[in-house]
Amino acid sequence: MTSKVHVASFNTGCFEADYLIKKSHLEGNRSEYNEGLTKEYENKERSLAKKLANVEVLCLQEISEDYPELNNRVFLKELNKTHEFFHGQSITKTKSGKDDTFVDNLVAVNKKQFENCKNVSIYKPCADQVAAVVATHIPSQKKMMFVSAHANGCELEKGQPVLDSLDGDRKCAEFHRELQALKEQHSVDAIVIGADMNASPEDLQSVNNNRFNVFTAKEPFKINRSKQHTNLNPRSETYKERELDYIFTKGIATGKTQVIGNWEDCSSDHRPIGTTIFLGDEVEPDQFNETIVRLQSLGLAITTPIAQTVLFLYDVAWRFLRLATLGHFWDHKSHGSFKDRTIELVKDAGMLVGKVAAFPIALIGLQFAAMYGVYDPKNGSQLYAKIERALDGFQYLAPSFQPSDRMPNLEDDFFDHLDSIKDVSEINLGSNSKEEEVVHI
Repeated sequence: MTSKVHVASFNTGCFEADYLIKKSHLEGNRSEYNEGLTKEYENKERSLAKKLANVEVLCLQEISEDYPELNNRVFLKELNKTHEFFHGQSITKTKSGKDDTFVDNLVAVNKKQFENCKNVSIYKPCADQVAAVVATHIPSQKKMMFVSAHANGCELEKGQPVLDSLDGDRKCAEFHRELQALKEQHSVDAIVIGADMNASPEDLQSVNNNRFNVFTAKEPFKINRSKQHTNLNPRSETYKERELDYIFTKGIATGKTQVIGNWEDCSSDHRPIGTTIFLGDEVEPDQFNETIVRLQSLGLAITTPIAQTVLFLYDVAWRFLRLATLGHFWDHKSHGSFKDRTIELVKDAGMLVGKVAAFPIALIGLQFAAMYGVYDPKNGSQLYAKIERALDGFQYLAPSFQPSDRMPNLEDDFFDHLDSIKDVSEINLGSNSKEEEVVHI
């Protein structure tokens, strides 16, 4: 059985200063500080925190809060109603020479969804901006490590590495090694990292930057990205809108990654991104009947070629119709600016071509999995289910083989639910009793 956990990564920004950056970019002028700005900013923080309250794990950067007084920010006060905070400390010297401790990164974990939480934040100069927690997800009993990281900046406009970006690359490499050691020490099943990388893979090819390579070379992480701009910088000549925020995962399946909300409602010069992680991929033993699955596999072996072709053609027709009618610009499934929607349309068109090209191979795989399921019900049914999920069609031919009825698409699930939340009191957290309805994103 599969459980799902929603994860978001968000650079919360340096108070009103970064909110002003966003405001200036959207309004096309240089916004100045005024008496009403603080109240406006705090209202944005409060509203966004309420929207994110039902996200089980939040990896937050640029908290910029003094330690140990963490709840000066409205955003954190609101979020602390539903989440427990885990963080490291950064130490700087004041003008008088004294140590000034503050929190830059923080992982916020849902209090009712996780147990045995242990702060394992990295206290080393190579990774002074890393927060980490090891926690056990109660429904699935999976042991996870959640990390929030903030890499040093990269001046993309210069076209070559500069001191700050090289230092960031070095810290990313050392931080990656520290994570591997923590993974072995705590025997975690999976790692999830929410990070402001201050860079994007495509732009960094021109400056020979390797901060992404350290995560994708040996025993690679999956880079979950929205492929939309997540940061605004009106001072830049060539990169006023850029994608800097990512979620890295290892040892776990993930859904689609998307930005959360629009710029107007955001309290920072960054937008949060979110994805769903799926825990578990097997039918529970008390629900698994070899005889029934064998019979189902036999039926699929007979019906798969025709039935899957019909489902595929229906799915392709629906997707083509949405493209042909420019549905990305008027239906509720799309989000963002005109540019974002255009990019999404082009991307979906490419995916449609890819689906059509890959279907013959997938059909052969499905036929083999169905036949194999007659011989080995457990592995055959799981293989059939995985291929159907990879096809990402309108409907499954064998829904009972799936770990859950349907792995949700964040495009339908994440945004619609967050937008429906008006107040944190509407959220029912942590109860699995039949009398209470658990609200999931």
